[in-house]
Amino acid sequence: MSGPPGQKPALRASGSPKSRFQVDVVTEAERAGTDDPKGRSRAAVVVGFLDPEGLGSAMDIGLPPDVSHNGADTVKSDSVSLHSTGTGHTHVSDSQSNTYYMRTFGHNTVDAVPNIDFYRQTAAPLGEKLTRPSLSELHDELDKEPFEDGLANGEEPTAAEEAAALAAKQAKGGSIKFGWVKGVLVRCMLNIWGVMLFIRMSWIVGQAGIGLTIAIICMATLVTTITGLSTSAIATNGFVRGGGAYYLISRSLGPEFGGSIGLIFAFANAVAVAMYVVGFAETVVELLNDVDALMTDELNDIRIVGTLTVILLLGISVAGMEWEAKAQIVLLVILLAAIANYFMGTFLSMEEKQPKGFFGYNTAIFLENLGPDFREDESFFSVFAIFFPAATGILAGANISGDLTDPQSAIPKGTLLAIVITGITYIAVALSTGACIVRDATGDLNDTVTDTVNCTDAACTLGYDFSICKEGGCQYGLINDFQVMSLVSGFGPLITAGIFSATLSSALASLVSAPKVFQALCKDNIYPGLGMFAKGYGKNNEPLRGYVLTFCIGLAFILIAELNIIAPIISNFFLASYALINFSVFHASLANSPGWRPSFKYYNKWVSLAGAVLCVVVMFVINWWAALVTLLIVLALYIYVSYKKPDVNWGSSTQALMFNQALTHSINLTGVEDHVKNFRPQCLVMTGYPTSRPALAHLVHSFTKNVGLMVCGHIRTVTRRPNFKELAQDHARCQRWLHKKHIKAFYTPVFSDNLRHGTQVLMQATGLGRLRPNTLVLGFKTNWSDGDMRDVDIYINTIHDAFDLQFGVVILRLQDGLDISHIQGQGRQTNRKVSNTTMCSPDIKSPLSLRDQRLLETSQQFRKKQGKGTIDVWWLFDDGGLTLLIPYLLTNKKKWGDCRIRVFIGGKINRIDHDRRAMATLLSRFRIDFSDINVLGDINTKPKKHNKLSFKELIEPYRLKEDDMEQAEAERLKALEPWRITDNELELYKAKTNRQIRLNELLKEHSSSAKLIVMGQECIQTGLVKHEINTVDLVLKSCSSSSRVVRMNVLEETVERLGDAASRGDVAAVRSLLARSASLLNRPGTSGWTALMLAARNGHFTVAETLLSHGADRLAVNRSSQTAYDIAKFWGHTHISHLLVQTDDRRFLATSDPSQETYFSAEPLDRLSERRSDEAWQQDKQNRPDSVFLLFSKLSPLVRSLQPSTGPGLVCWSQQAQTSLCRFSSSLVKELLLKPGSVLIFLGVERRRPSQTSSEPPAWFAINSTEDPEVLLQLGGEKDVFWAHRPNRDLLNLSQDEAGIVAQARAVLAWHSRYTFCPTCGSSTRLEEAGYKRTCTNASCCSLLGVHNTSYPRVDPVVIMLVLHPDGEQCLLGRKKIFPTGMFSCLAGFIEPGECVESAVRREVEEESGVKVGSVRYVACQPWPVPSSLMIGCLAVALSTHIKVDENEIEEARWFPRQQVIDALFRGGSPALVLPPQQTIAHQLVKHWIGCTSNL
Repeated sequence: MSGPPGQKPALRASGSPKSRFQVDVVTEAERAGTDDPKGRSRAAVVVGFLDPEGLGSAMDIGLPPDVSHNGADTVKSDSVSLHSTGTGHTHVSDSQSNTYYMRTFGHNTVDAVPNIDFYRQTAAPLGEKLTRPSLSELHDELDKEPFEDGLANGEEPTAAEEAAALAAKQAKGGSIKFGWVKGVLVRCMLNIWGVMLFIRMSWIVGQAGIGLTIAIICMATLVTTITGLSTSAIATNGFVRGGGAYYLISRSLGPEFGGSIGLIFAFANAVAVAMYVVGFAETVVELLNDVDALMTDELNDIRIVGTLTVILLLGISVAGMEWEAKAQIVLLVILLAAIANYFMGTFLSMEEKQPKGFFGYNTAIFLENLGPDFREDESFFSVFAIFFPAATGILAGANISGDLTDPQSAIPKGTLLAIVITGITYIAVALSTGACIVRDATGDLNDTVTDTVNCTDAACTLGYDFSICKEGGCQYGLINDFQVMSLVSGFGPLITAGIFSATLSSALASLVSAPKVFQALCKDNIYPGLGMFAKGYGKNNEPLRGYVLTFCIGLAFILIAELNIIAPIISNFFLASYALINFSVFHASLANSPGWRPSFKYYNKWVSLAGAVLCVVVMFVINWWAALVTLLIVLALYIYVSYKKPDVNWGSSTQALMFNQALTHSINLTGVEDHVKNFRPQCLVMTGYPTSRPALAHLVHSFTKNVGLMVCGHIRTVTRRPNFKELAQDHARCQRWLHKKHIKAFYTPVFSDNLRHGTQVLMQATGLGRLRPNTLVLGFKTNWSDGDMRDVDIYINTIHDAFDLQFGVVILRLQDGLDISHIQGQGRQTNRKVSNTTMCSPDIKSPLSLRDQRLLETSQQFRKKQGKGTIDVWWLFDDGGLTLLIPYLLTNKKKWGDCRIRVFIGGKINRIDHDRRAMATLLSRFRIDFSDINVLGDINTKPKKHNKLSFKELIEPYRLKEDDMEQAEAERLKALEPWRITDNELELYKAKTNRQIRLNELLKEHSSSAKLIVMGQECIQTGLVKHEINTVDLVLKSCSSSSRVVRMNVLEETVERLGDAASRGDVAAVRSLLARSASLLNRPGTSGWTALMLAARNGHFTVAETLLSHGADRLAVNRSSQTAYDIAKFWGHTHISHLLVQTDDRRFLATSDPSQETYFSAEPLDRLSERRSDEAWQQDKQNRPDSVFLLFSKLSPLVRSLQPSTGPGLVCWSQQAQTSLCRFSSSLVKELLLKPGSVLIFLGVERRRPSQTSSEPPAWFAINSTEDPEVLLQLGGEKDVFWAHRPNRDLLNLSQDEAGIVAQARAVLAWHSRYTFCPTCGSSTRLEEAGYKRTCTNASCCSLLGVHNTSYPRVDPVVIMLVLHPDGEQCLLGRKKIFPTGMFSCLAGFIEPGECVESAVRREVEEESGVKVGSVRYVACQPWPVPSSLMIGCLAVALSTHIKVDENEIEEARWFPRQQVIDALFRGGSPALVLPPQQTIAHQLVKHWIGCTSNL
């Protein structure tokens, strides 16, 4: 099975044109004699192209005598099989005579046995890339040139290459490599057993106690153990080179994380040098102080000693790794002896040591020291911050990974074992010191216990009284004496030597680690300004410059001279490094890359994530502001590296995770249907080489950047076998060019026979799921008149193929052209090797012609900022909106931001203002800003004669001229050259040709100064086009006459002419066409619209009437499911919509009226207003037994539940409602009418047939009584009767008819309750005209004079509106605080005096929600009896979408999508949305909107 390119032996090109294949054998024996300047070699069979004349005889390569070459031309690749073994021997077999070697393989080949080198990016000894030969090379034996020389960016030498280089160096006495003990274990233990072990461990036990000290050690060990496991996993996942933590992180997470953490990790190691040196200096200064030999004072002496020490360490480091390693071994021996000396001393208690606090192992001391005793503002976390640097030595071995013999094995074993040993050691020291030494001691032998002293601590039980230490000033004990371990040890000076050993070894390790990490960082050129530190010196490639830099940083921190200040500084830096190492393992495991397969299996991605989180938590626990500073530094460096984008490729997990996410999102997108709101132009741009047509690439990128997909397609025509290797090279070059020019696009080349077939392949195969092109972008074929017409035919058919595949088409034309590939230095950039002759020749460029200079300038014009100007949109055809979308996207970009959109539309001279307003309304609904709308009233006038003559001259060479030849010859020529134009076609297309010529004149007149012209072109149908076609022709500066004539049949042309006549309002043409072809009346054109729809769109009443009289189908729909009625209604042509609605079809009635009768609006009673002033008639009706009386108390009607019940005079109105009004006869309310507080009003008579007992229908009255409601309740019986005190709820449970009666009665009675006194003079008023009039009783009241001398019931008009989002798919609903949870309703408000309905709607919506409203349409109204309002329901279209709620009006307002509203309507309310009851007009408005035809 063949591997991918770049991973197998390569074909090598030679200078000879007659090259053949040859097998090169490189054996282990030959390796030793290879004198390669790069130190690289191969232990494998390599297949290559070699000069045949350079081939030696069979004996030259060690072939057996019976196998030889007969000549260069007779070499057969399958005749000889060579096998390279691991022993260095090469076996050669003859596949035709010797069958021994055929036992393993079915047939012999020139393939090599698998080798690790073949699966890496390798380079041949002469710097040529080794790649597997392609089949075309094997078949054709072509001379192929290699890839670019040397290692590509980010590539690294293979393990075999490094091994060869190492062997060469060792043969010459080269570099020293360390094993896992000496290189990792020893270094880690020395670093962890650092300054804290002897100087601060006892102080930590004194502060935190034994228990918390062990917790601190375990907490730090947990962090380091998880980090060690993660480090082991990364170190065993491939070859590890120098760089330590930086290398591990950068190769796992990428250069962004690695570069940011590598810098601060190197800095932290440099600061660690200062920490360990200061610890050493403290010990030296204390010794000097004991013998009274201080040079100045303690602080300055620490600085002096520290400076001298770091200079000494620098000298050891510069001497080389060998000396440094020997020094580490010596220091380890001293350190182990000191630790053993301490533990032995704990068992040797001496009386002279007791006054200083050491009593040997004692239970009382252990128990006393078990708990914490924090002093001097110390706490658990501050003590932890001081101890944690002791645990940072776990990467000491990994930091010199480049100096390890086998880093993959050494790092896991050495690091984890060091963590275990040192962790046990620290716990043992904590237990022993806590059990042997008290916290405070005076050092005075006379401080013994006396009878007069009340002493209770552990020292008292042992005979000493150290209570005076509570006042401070004691110098001995765990807390006071940093050198207490010297006191405990058997031989004190050895502890001092141990301190020196621990501090110096840790300092030396950090001094070596920091430059090594920094050197690796600089070698990768992550930070260009630091490249000088990448240089190495000597056989070990020592980073001398890094040593000096580390020395300077360490010296600066040594001058602080305070160990407790320096320690917390580096803790956060190390923790940040550990966090990223742990996160690297989690990230790599999460990415699930096949390349992540570490041989170290004892890790878990969730444990690593927990370790990363724990490290971050510990950072904030130690010092929150230092943690923030550290994270900000990491973030700043990450942003910097991301911005610089280093040109490296290490196969990081970030890349793998990005691939997974891209794959997941692409697959998820395939499960979601496309929606018009999410449409975006995803362009297949036919640029060829992007460098050939840069203007096309730059313009398309301007409106697809961060919006849609852009693919640069390239059709490469071939006459022989395709050269796929060259195709791959061109692909890499073009993609790099796009990246360099910051064009976010893909380059996709294909081999094909011609443009059409190649474009078909690209349109069908390019893309992934939903990420596939939907728009084809072409350059205008400027040479159509000069070239072969078959090429023009291919070009035209390519466009129609795009239409057939439902692609939009964009054609860009520049006046000077697009293609610059013919200009020297432009277009395709080859990668051929330059011949010696060319290299020796001077670089002379021929001068460019003026045309080429102008062409070059034009090709770059879309890269520049366009400045102030206009983008002219000629929207002449309803093409679906792409004509407007592209200019809108352009003006959103910075380069086009100063340009304004001008819109040109066709129209009539007498309707220019109307058409301009209609277009302005449409653009406002599209939310597209525009500067001007120009209506071209003269677009249909005849063009000028000279332009018509120019067009005739243009097409003259392409005419068939049938009259000048015989019919047979004409038919033959028509078959051979179908693109020729016949006289019949010229006559058929005469009207359209004149319109195109006239359009050219208008373009030059109006848009000659525009920055860009965007023009929607009329689409001509060839074959079946099932979906709406988007065609845009982008023309810069000028536009010539139509240069294409496309054939179509007469039937389709007649349909187009009928639609054109209907659009223009040409009644005569419509009648003429219908007289000849009436069957085409209801046939849609290419746009999917019938002639009736086009007439309705443009408001031509006479044409619509004519079409209807001929039988036009009113119910026909276009591709957006719109009828002619919908179109006329949307465009505001009410006279057309009224014409179309005159039918018995219920569909139109349902569309025009959402509800025939709203709740409370029923009129079951005839009000008989003329009888209200007839007192005799009123009195007679009141006394009739069949009259009906309704009883109200405090404006609440008496109702009953609809349950079987009997009562005197009580009748049940309806069995469908939940409640019913209680009806009373005159006999039951006779006494009630005599009460002084009762108000009686006449409601009307029933609209039904008269009853059997009376010739007239029953009359209805309403009574509002002030009597006790409980007493009145007895009139209706005892069962299921109640007062409807909650009008907003109880009144909604009545039947439609009863609701209408209650609305009338309650509104009038409410008016009476408010107007018992005259509003003018305050006198009482009397009731007149059966309760519909109140008159002041004061005869001198001015209200009795003039017109306004009475009071009548009033109704308050209220607008209630459903506001629609501009996209038509959302509505605006609001809620008040009193609403139930989750309920939203339409916005509403009272109409103010002097205000019309439309103005009230706009004002109320803006006041309550901050949304501006445009058009308003009345829908229905509803009487609302609480208190007495008329709700006028409207639909309104929003002009803005930002919501700013007036909290004094409503609590919340929100846009709700259509589907959520549908679910609330028909599937019940959800917690997020509950609609008002269906009896309300708000509910009916929402329901009406949902039922309306979409896409209006």
